[in-house]
Amino acid sequence: MADIKFELSRLTSYSDEEIIREIQRVATKLNVSPLTGKAFNKESKVNRTTVNRRFGGWEKALEAAGLSHLYSGQNVTENMRLQKNKGLTDEELLDELRRVSKVVERKDISTGDVKNHSAVLRDTFSHRFGSWEKAVELAGLDRRVPGAARRIHTHEDVFKNLYDIWIYYGRQPHYSEMNKPPSKIKSKNYTNRFGTWRKALLAFIDYMNQSSEEPKAPSESINTPLPEKRTTVENKQRPENRREISLGLRFKVLYRDHFKCVLCGDNPPSSPGLKLHIDHIVPWSKDGKTKIDNLRTLCEACNLGRGNRYID
Repeated sequence: MADIKFELSRLTSYSDEEIIREIQRVATKLNVSPLTGKAFNKESKVNRTTVNRRFGGWEKALEAAGLSHLYSGQNVTENMRLQKNKGLTDEELLDELRRVSKVVERKDISTGDVKNHSAVLRDTFSHRFGSWEKAVELAGLDRRVPGAARRIHTHEDVFKNLYDIWIYYGRQPHYSEMNKPPSKIKSKNYTNRFGTWRKALLAFIDYMNQSSEEPKAPSESINTPLPEKRTTVENKQRPENRREISLGLRFKVLYRDHFKCVLCGDNPPSSPGLKLHIDHIVPWSKDGKTKIDNLRTLCEACNLGRGNRYID
């Protein structure tokens, strides 16, 4: 079976030239006029927000790509309609911070919490009160310390959380989706730890590829040869001879099976709460190996219904 490698659904290089090529690719694929940011985001490997920052707006980005005729004019978004910050008093702004604190169920809030849970622009607080820290202090709250999650969560914790969310959506999750249940670790924790969301995804993919590889045979020293009987013990400890399946190998099987049950076709995005299991085709109790060719994805119902039965 061909070896499975994981790839990002985003660009690996964010140069102006690569972004322009991506805009042109999406425009050719969609073949629509006008080309809106919403339509672009559904097909593109780079978010329109990144494009806007790089070129100073969607219109200028299309112009740089030679596609000015596909510009539809400025869209008034829901968030723009909700911006009421100019008419709020200082006390109303502080009350808004307190409300956000109740929503996230924490006294130590961040600008990211405001972005995700408030219609008021984050910069409004620093402009009105001099700084974000001062606004939080006046609201009687605590400022969230950047990087605090690094002292709480291990690398394994953040990778396991990303693994769970990837399975939940049946695809590579978006940055904003890490801030919503069932994710237990916020997206900011990933950028604090790895620098950017893309680097976090690359680290996760590298971790999964490495953790699913079979270990190389131990090197033997000429001066300290291993006893002959120890080889038997080591063979028993090889991954394929263990019942436990490593996280990386689990992910590889799920990725191959498109994150759905191979028997009934059910998957978590279609059935919220559905649990996927990794099943030995030839049961481990009947000398089945823990190797990718002997593993498959089953939903909980199909797996429990199968039990330990095996038909040659």
